[in-house]
Order: sequence, then structure tokens, then C-alpha cells
Amino acid sequence: MRSGLCGSGKNALYRGVVSGSTHVYPINGVGAVLSGEHLFYLVGPDGERKLDGRAKFFHLWTDQNGIFEMSRVFSYAHALDGAGKED
Repeated sequence: MRSGLCGSGKNALYRGVVSGSTHVYPINGVGAVLSGEHLFYLVGPDGERKLDGRAKFFHLWTDQNGIFEMSRVFSYAHALDGAGKED
């Protein structure tokens, strides 16, 4: 990251969830899985966001004595295809 996209300090990254794509699935004795799709944006020095990609994700939330903690994060099926579809 230091020598690549963000190395110059001129770009930032932003990730946003695709509206309506999230689902929560309880897992008895473990916690829950949150899944959905997210969009990735490059944010220029002027704050303008440029859509750069799309991917699917799921997060494993574990129940730690009544407190849910995000224990694993997976982001997969990254593609530039469909990047023009803002939701």
C-alpha cells in the first residue's frame, strides 16, 4: 500500500455496501454470518469518489458470552465487471 495506490497520499479508498444486499444468518452455538456485496471507490484529493470495483463479502460474528465480535472477514469475487452499477 505504501508504494502503490495510497503511497502518494493523494488517493484514499472507500468501501460501501450495496443497498439491499446484506443478509444475516444465525449459527446456533456460534453466532452469525453477515453476507452481502460491496463497492470500492477511489477518493481523490478533492473528495470525489470514482467507482473502482465490486465484490462479495461475509463476516463471521462469534458470540463471546453475549457479546458479538467480528472474528473473520472474507472479501471475494472481486471484479471490475459491474463496477458501473451503483446501488
